[in-house]
Amino acid sequence: MDSVLYEVDADAQQFYIVNNNKALNFKVSTAPFNATGVAHWKDYIPHRSDVLVEEITLTKDFVIVKSKKNGLDQFQLLSKDGKENKLVPFEDAVYTASFSSNADYNATQLRYSYSSPVTPNSVYDYNLATGQKTLLKQQEIPSGYNKDEYTTERVYVTAEDGSKVPLSIAYKKGFKKMVRSPFC
Repeated sequence: MDSVLYEVDADAQQFYIVNNNKALNFKVSTAPFNATGVAHWKDYIPHRSDVLVEEITLTKDFVIVKSKKNGLDQFQLLSKDGKENKLVPFEDAVYTASFSSNADYNATQLRYSYSSPVTPNSVYDYNLATGQKTLLKQQEIPSGYNKDEYTTERVYVTAEDGSKVPLSIAYKKGFKKMVRSPFC
């Protein structure tokens, strides 16, 4: 188990271990309190080559996993009763999102920060049961900026070697784009 990186959290039933044991992009394993050795770890969220697991936070009813897929942040909500497995939806095509560890195990909300090239820094509460999102705070832009006048896109362009390269675009709605590869 040399060079295995891991971070551990626990609920009332077991340990949850974010780890890279035979998992380049990390995975989430569980272990009982009385048998914590790696031989007793069970995959809770198996390794996926296209998803980087970054961290988890636990509540009484949910395991919330922050990961990256195609370079974009994701929050996966897994109910401990096994009935729900969903992603928190984000409105922009290009964005960053983060949450901090949950200090209240009985929390029914996930608090997270969010921004994009057209959305100022914002803080939201996300109701874990209903999926309702509430904006708590948003950075004010003194110039009178209106984010509804702008949009984002994420497209892939093909480089000379055939690699697909993500390209983030932000522009004012109504702008006519000329489609052309920046690698020409």
